[in-house]
Amino acid sequence: MASNNQNDEVKTTSAAAAADPETSEIVKGSPEWWAENVPVKLFKDTKDYKDDVFIGINGKTWQIKRGVEVKVPRYVAQVLEDSYKQDLDTASMIEQYGDEFDAKSKKILGDQS
Repeated sequence: MASNNQNDEVKTTSAAAAADPETSEIVKGSPEWWAENVPVKLFKDTKDYKDDVFIGINGKTWQIKRGVEVKVPRYVAQVLEDSYKQDLDTASMIEQYGDEFDAKSKKILGDQS
């Protein structure tokens, strides 16, 4: 596979590079719209969110550095957004089930605090 460095923070590898359309008449939802480069900046800290993010879609891979604004195709940004939303939904569900467990435990065992 050939390596194509878009800049120092994003590395793309693929058998065929995606085209970057330069037309002002791009229809939302069209293949050209999805391929358009958009800026993204991923959260970075010193514990859980310090490593680069790897994304693979249909044989193409991206390595995205955290804490730096970079441009990626819109469909890559959409995958990042969908993943973030799923993480939020999962955290909310875990909190909900934890609260339900605490309530049932107190009801069965009585409030022993």
